[in-house]
Amino acid sequence: MDESSASGGGRGRNKRFWTAEEDRVLVSALSDLAVDPHWRCDNGFRRGYMVRLEEVIGHALSGCGLKASPHIDSRLKTLVAKFRAISQMLNTSGFVWDDERKMVYVERVVYDEYCKSHPNCKNLYGVSFLHFQELQNIYGKDYATGKPSEGYVEAINHLGKVAPSQVLLDSSDDEGVAGSGTVSSPP
Repeated sequence: MDESSASGGGRGRNKRFWTAEEDRVLVSALSDLAVDPHWRCDNGFRRGYMVRLEEVIGHALSGCGLKASPHIDSRLKTLVAKFRAISQMLNTSGFVWDDERKMVYVERVVYDEYCKSHPNCKNLYGVSFLHFQELQNIYGKDYATGKPSEGYVEAINHLGKVAPSQVLLDSSDDEGVAGSGTVSSPP
């Protein structure tokens, strides 16, 4: 058994430990499918995308033995759960993304207090997550942020703050054309 398929106990079954290279190839293949209209649909991916991921990963990493189920399915669930937990934290005051170290930055006391009411965010303090930006591009718009959407009144107020373009009509009769219709923005 090679080191990429080393196994350990957990929940009565063997676990497969993924290498950084396998994770990179998985996320890259998923990114490619996310921009392909044949595989992407309104609520995620079309049926059969896991098998396609298995094919792409098998071609990129020959001999890895990764199967759509249970390997890829399980790993995606883990990566997406981690992505959602980090997204949830970043939508909270005090949490910021450290792009250099690829991890959430916050004071330990704030993090510990946050985890009391958000147990899905445990074990993420000081842990880098290299694929956050890629998963943000794939799943970001599909994930509710917890922030309320803009209502009717807010939308009307927002429109009032945006300076509309002005259409200026000059009444001079230049070469028989009435009103040249110049469009300009207010200063």
